[in-house]
Amino acid sequence: MTDSGNLNPYSLLRSFTMTRLDGDLDRLKDLDLSDLRGDRLFGCPNRSFDSDDTNIARAVYVLVYQKAFPTLSMETLDDRTYRGDTMNSFRTLFGKMNDGKAEIEDIMDVPEPLSVKIHRFFHTCHTIGNMVPLPNKKTTTTLNLMRARLWNDYFDHFLIAVRDYLYEQSYHETFTPLMEANDFAFGPYTGTEWGFATLLERLLLQGYNDDGSLMHSLPIALKQKKKLPQELYLQEAERFIDFSTRLISDRAELIIKSLHLKLH
Repeated sequence: MTDSGNLNPYSLLRSFTMTRLDGDLDRLKDLDLSDLRGDRLFGCPNRSFDSDDTNIARAVYVLVYQKAFPTLSMETLDDRTYRGDTMNSFRTLFGKMNDGKAEIEDIMDVPEPLSVKIHRFFHTCHTIGNMVPLPNKKTTTTLNLMRARLWNDYFDHFLIAVRDYLYEQSYHETFTPLMEANDFAFGPYTGTEWGFATLLERLLLQGYNDDGSLMHSLPIALKQKKKLPQELYLQEAERFIDFSTRLISDRAELIIKSLHLKLH
């Protein structure tokens, strides 16, 4: 275990609020956690930097999501039993951001209003409302990496697969063994509709299931930019931004509310 595993999440978040948020915890909602790169306390000391794996993100996971996963702690995040994950990926639809320009802007004629949304979304992706802890035991891969491999990082597609597994309605040769390896976390939610609904609620993911469908992105073919008409692609990309931004904002409000209760 590293020093990060020994940190007290309450003390860490209180210190962060005072030193980085001017005493206003509500400011965490819109904070771009990528700004913590190089921070030796709140960032990712002695490990590769990732916004969703910063010490402050870990502290939030422990304080907010232990009801979902009772063994979630600073220690089990540090030993990789659990790992923070970014739900709605920027690169999936827009590519890398290079010198202040998204790759999609070199491929397509992006209207200015959408370009503004894309650049704003780049920062929104790195905020706490877009992050969630997941169990991280691996077979040949982890849940985090399999999401990218099977569903191009679309979190709604991933949730559908989780739901089908928990309902015992499907078998997938690579996904099912991986879920079984993480039964220590998912086991209590297996076998009933109540289980999946409870998991969504405890992870503050209800926004994905408001209409009961879970599906909010085009099929996986959306990843293949050259196979879709540009107008359709940009239309669906904007819809993805609008949905994701609302979801991230709503989750952040719930996270902040939970943290206020825990810290006072």
